[in-house]
Amino acid sequence: MRSFWLLLAILIKHSGCLERRVYEGELVPIHSQKYLVRLCSQFTSPLMKINRRCSGSIIDKNWIITAAHCVVGPLRSVRVYHTSEYFTTKLIARVDPQNVFNKDFVKGSKTVSNEENDLALLKTRRPITFNDNIEPVLLASYPMEFGQVGIIAGYGKSESNASKPREGAVRIIDCKYTIGTDLLCSVGAVRAGSGDSGGPLISEGRLHGIITQSCSDVEINKFCVTIYVDVVVNLNWIQNVMDSSIKTQVF
Repeated sequence: MRSFWLLLAILIKHSGCLERRVYEGELVPIHSQKYLVRLCSQFTSPLMKINRRCSGSIIDKNWIITAAHCVVGPLRSVRVYHTSEYFTTKLIARVDPQNVFNKDFVKGSKTVSNEENDLALLKTRRPITFNDNIEPVLLASYPMEFGQVGIIAGYGKSESNASKPREGAVRIIDCKYTIGTDLLCSVGAVRAGSGDSGGPLISEGRLHGIITQSCSDVEINKFCVTIYVDVVVNLNWIQNVMDSSIKTQVF
């Protein structure tokens, strides 16, 4: 536990706003990452309306997966955007507060177990229309191995091309003794920024992880640790939420 807090204090901060992006990455090619979406969560506070922007992945015609910290709070709605041909971005779905399901994530808590719960499912008001540019991603059913290469992607903002998603290759490292057993980690020049929160970690065409945290000095630290919630260890929870929603739907 002590090593967790030490690493957390040195390298990591919680990501929430769209401020930075996948560093040392490249623009996502046309017809690639067809499941990648940008989320704009609208919150209401006593004094003002607050927008929080993150990334996410389409996993079904009515479902998007992201990080829980992107949608925890006095939520009004979530707008879902997708970038396709000619890097045009358009609204493809909306999500109401009652259709946001998070895995017992507590805002502000810095415990290991809470970070492992930084996962949320969003059910859209209407089914998402799939086409040549928009498709769901398959969930991984087997764990990633240490040393395995994956692709991360997200809509983090930069000084230019703020609306265009970026991607980059990362290598998975063993971090279970310093971070947590239900989390994945990568370290290196390609790293996630705060606007990439909720974005995917993909390997062999399947979703293995959800971006949850990165370094506090991500802009300059090229040995930055990026942390992901492990999708494989959460498969039962994901399926139970989706199944329960279908059973309780009123026609």
